[in-house]
Amino acid sequence: VCWHVDRLTRSPRELEDVIDLADRLGVELATVTGEIDLSSVTGRLVARMLGAAARHETEHKSERQRRKARQVAEAGIAHGGYIRPYGFEADRVTVVEGEAALIRDMARRVLAGESLRSVTLDLNRRGIPTVTGKQWSTQTVRGLLGSARISGRREYKPSNSYQGYRPLIGEITHDHAWPAIISIDESDRLRALLSRPERRTTPGSARTYLLSGILRCSKCGARMVGRIHNGKRRYNCITNPGRGGCGKIVIYADQTDAHVRDWVLTALDSPKFIAKLHRAGATGPDADQLAAKLRGIEERRDQLATDWAAGEITRREWQTARQALDAQAEQLHAQLAHSQNGQALAQLARLDGD
Repeated sequence: VCWHVDRLTRSPRELEDVIDLADRLGVELATVTGEIDLSSVTGRLVARMLGAAARHETEHKSERQRRKARQVAEAGIAHGGYIRPYGFEADRVTVVEGEAALIRDMARRVLAGESLRSVTLDLNRRGIPTVTGKQWSTQTVRGLLGSARISGRREYKPSNSYQGYRPLIGEITHDHAWPAIISIDESDRLRALLSRPERRTTPGSARTYLLSGILRCSKCGARMVGRIHNGKRRYNCITNPGRGGCGKIVIYADQTDAHVRDWVLTALDSPKFIAKLHRAGATGPDADQLAAKLRGIEERRDQLATDWAAGEITRREWQTARQALDAQAEQLHAQLAHSQNGQALAQLARLDGD
């Protein structure tokens, strides 16, 4: 029983399931606005026509909503919602200075090489809640630091880009839409770092073995990995397929970790080593220049869309140019993400100098 067939379902696929039920079990459809007999060929035709019209209306409504959402984003208007974003008041544009200071600290630590898991554990250990009063998760921290909102920018994420999960990176549609908590350059670096496809989402042996994958075999040069043998933690050169190791070198992990820590701490007391850290950060890729190039590509994408809308280029020309720009942007994102190593070293040198 339903008011109208389009209130029963707006999916032609589901309507076919209802028709199958009518065939197998003799289910009858009763609608307030008119009788539809699913047992007759004509009744099924009417139901399918009404279902197709309802489906068209649903898709048309979604299209209007997406178009409206993009217009709002391009105007730089803050996106509404029941829960305010962390760092901002309920109006979504007024900065909460206490939370903003925490966001700046989180951004600085992640850009310096600290893991999201470490930052998350620290927040929960200090009893700092989210805006809903719950504990932080790595996904929440990642979403916060990866959002363009905290740099004062509006971004748009079309619903058809979700593919089962909400993407971290959207399209920047408006700069300086509201007061920024961190700079645009810092935000671009964070977004490039956190969106790297090779970033691991599950814990691995690197947290158990300090030097796993860093140490190299003195005989063959292969990377050594951590293993436990008779209750002892060891670093092994292994001969598994794809590893290319010789399997001839094994050292105990606890003594090796302690020895390397002593080396590092001793080096940090050396002015020469600090000077090398400064040079390592200075000679790495310029993050500001890479971020500027990325913003230039965004502007060229917008101009490309404008040219296509004006009929100055064909759709095929637009697709070819868009693919080239996307490839350039992907390469710049990779360079910007890898530049964090030099940035982390330079920041460590500055902290030591202070």
